[in-house]
Amino acid sequence: MRKMQITARYGPCPEEVLLPDTRVFFPDGVPAALREQARGDLRRALHLLADCVRKWDADPADVFESLPEWGEVITAAELAAS
Repeated sequence: MRKMQITARYGPCPEEVLLPDTRVFFPDGVPAALREQARGDLRRALHLLADCVRKWDADPADVFESLPEWGEVITAAELAAS
């Protein structure tokens, strides 16, 4: 049986993808509407987070050497589960 990896692209480069466990940093906290829009759907949560990164509302946490004290970090898996 072939295992599929769920991903969402956020940039033009092939390596600019979000996985369910990719940590995404929101400097002003995760918008409440984002949790409602995900509606328990992992694929939708990935696409919502990728849209936020493309719009500069959030950044993949791995671009930071160390995360600031403020803000909030969430993964697509956590977003879909909330």
